[in-house]
Amino acid sequence: MDSDGNDGTKTAVRKWTEVVKWAAGIKYFVSKVPMNPNQMEHQRQEVHELVAALCGKHDPTDDLGWRKAILAGEILVEIGAHKWDEDQAPHSS
Repeated sequence: MDSDGNDGTKTAVRKWTEVVKWAAGIKYFVSKVPMNPNQMEHQRQEVHELVAALCGKHDPTDDLGWRKAILAGEILVEIGAHKWDEDQAPHSS
């Protein structure tokens, strides 16, 4: 427990929120090496999986669950909802 009486997971989520948002944005938009479209799609899919994991399958029931949901929303704001929608649209071959 930390000095506020929170378990380590809550404290970690609070401290690492900005880092996770930054990393998701980097993963989604930036690369140090040129990527082909398949590699970029993989990078973006990993961000989609992160958001899905943060949201969970059920509505949040505690503070940690709500913090994760808020973090997922903040990642979507960083990316831009229109970009997220474009990624979710069926791709033509």
